Amino acid sequence: MESTREKLETLFATVLSLPEAEQEIVVDALNEITSPPYQLFGAEVRVLSPALARAANGRFAEDTAVRAILDTPWQKPGS
Repeated sequence: MESTREKLETLFATVLSLPEAEQEIVVDALNEITSPPYQLFGAEVRVLSPALARAANGRFAEDTAVRAILDTPWQKPGS
C-alpha cells in the first residue's frame, strides 16, 4: 500500500508534466488549501452576522424572497 508521501510524489510528478497553465491552476488550488482561513473584520462581520444567525436557525432565505424568485418567469439574458 502506497504511503501518503508516495502518493504525493506521484501526483507532483504528474503535475510537473502538465502544461504551465495547468500547473498554475494546481499551484492556486494548493495555495488555497494550505492558506489560513480568511479573517472577517468589523464591517464584514456586521454585514454577515444577521444572515449567519438566520442560517444557524435553519432559515437560509426569507419566504418572500424565495417566492419572488419562483414566481418570476425565466427570461433569456439580454432579452
